[in-house]
Amino acid sequence: MPPGPTEARALRAVHDDPVFHATRSPYVVLDRSLRIHAANPAYLAATLREPGELAGRHLFDVFPEHPGAPGDDGMARVTASLLRVLRSGERDDLGIVRYDVPAPRGAAGFVEKVWVAVSSPVRDGDDRTAGILLHAEDVTALWAALPHRSTDRAGDPDGDGSAPRRVVPLTGHGPHRDGAGPVDPVGAVALARELAAENARLHRRFGRHAEIEQAKGVLMAEHGCGPEEAFATLRELSQTTNTKLWKVARSVVDRAIGAPR
Repeated sequence: MPPGPTEARALRAVHDDPVFHATRSPYVVLDRSLRIHAANPAYLAATLREPGELAGRHLFDVFPEHPGAPGDDGMARVTASLLRVLRSGERDDLGIVRYDVPAPRGAAGFVEKVWVAVSSPVRDGDDRTAGILLHAEDVTALWAALPHRSTDRAGDPDGDGSAPRRVVPLTGHGPHRDGAGPVDPVGAVALARELAAENARLHRRFGRHAEIEQAKGVLMAEHGCGPEEAFATLRELSQTTNTKLWKVARSVVDRAIGAPR
């Protein structure tokens, strides 16, 4: 089912924010059905996808389970994390997860990938969860350089990759730990913390962008003006009162709904 108008506006607010496109961290926006609403250039690069290849498709149709890695539980762990966000409305730190991606268009097979991932709810104007902002950082090279490897070549005496590799389960470092084994790579944990902090900063920014869009809608309804004139009014109020734009927008919305200041 496609998102309703309120949910669609909240998802579009994330997509329309310039930071979403400019950041070097990979982000994808999902609706409540786990269909891809938008992906930034960093996410396309990290997942080896092309522009226009993702929008409107279900996440797991684009990134199916790797049939050649029977010990890989990446899809199950990512699914569980996303469903936790939809149920609780709270951020979920997946930690470290192996999730291979299909090879680029024109090539066959899968490419091995290890990620540190955080999922956050995207909220609409009524503070309901409209979708998910998934931040997945590619740590494949870092993981390969650590003492605890995601694969074990003990059964490959020639060291040329010709023998099958045994997948070692990866352990998450967030509030929900999945997998097995006391894996604690310091570099990846530090990256996970930095990832969570950036995710929180961007999530606040996207939320403020949504408030500005809501305030514009209030002014348009009250004064019968267009979006440009409504934004000009907000900006003028911000400048004359020396108040941040998002705070002015919040006060306009609060006044419209009768919320206490």
